[in-house]
Amino acid sequence: MPPTKLPQREMLRRLLASGKLTPTETKTVRKLHDDLVAGQIGGLNGQQAAWAEEICRRCGIVVAQARPDSRKKDREAAKKLVAEFDAMPRPKKPPGRG
Repeated sequence: MPPTKLPQREMLRRLLASGKLTPTETKTVRKLHDDLVAGQIGGLNGQQAAWAEEICRRCGIVVAQARPDSRKKDREAAKKLVAEFDAMPRPKKPPGRG
């Protein structure tokens, strides 16, 4: 599975919170973040996103994370349900015969 990327708004917020930006970078990142939050831009263009990701790497902010494999969890849950069902007590005789 391909890794998931940090949403652009969150990436910019973490950059601002890091305190590791130069004054010029801080001004640019704040402007991009404010425009994104206000809805003035729909998202960063390719050049802006690459620039922000480069700064994230420099500041030690993780941009992409591996997705958790939820299928394994689903299989384990299904096996547990089957095991619980199999462990249920069964009637000795069919219903109605007694």
